[in-house]
Amino acid sequence: LGNDAHLFADDDGQVYLFGSGISMAKLDLENLQLLSTPKTILEPIPDSDAWNAQRPNVGFEGPFVLKHEGKYYCFYSTWARGYEIGVAVAEDINGPWVMYEDPIYGAMSQERCDYYGGIYEEGYYLHQDKYRECGHNSVFEGPDGGLWIAAHVTGGGVVDGVELVIDKLTFDEEHGLMAVDPTTGKTVLGPTF
Repeated sequence: LGNDAHLFADDDGQVYLFGSGISMAKLDLENLQLLSTPKTILEPIPDSDAWNAQRPNVGFEGPFVLKHEGKYYCFYSTWARGYEIGVAVAEDINGPWVMYEDPIYGAMSQERCDYYGGIYEEGYYLHQDKYRECGHNSVFEGPDGGLWIAAHVTGGGVVDGVELVIDKLTFDEEHGLMAVDPTTGKTVLGPTF
């Protein structure tokens, strides 16, 4: 299933293996055997200039799946504008999966947009001047009992090498899943600094 494997156990105990692409298959974890043929559940948008559109040498990777109030959320990363995290939601694990129109977290740079053909949006992210890339996330329960997002970042002058960022997540009725600045409590296109 490519790289970036992620295991998701549903409420009924069935385990699914998600991989870059973004694909999934049922898995017998005890015997390490696939129980279904891998199928692609998310693909770049063809014939579009969207941030997650189909482009040469750009793909989807880093899946992470969680279930919240009966809905499935699949996070994925793509790098046409830097490295950004999108979300797709489904009522059933088998789909259909509907991608959010815009990324919920990440970073972009003019350099990456020029290289991969993405459209640079000035000021899209809260600290766009500090990060060049931010993606391949996971979600964890924080000490406050809420959900938090963790991702790796590379800098645009502030961060040297690769570092970790975390922010709180919330489920907003109007916008769906969103990152929250842990200091102000306001929804934000992260990462916060």
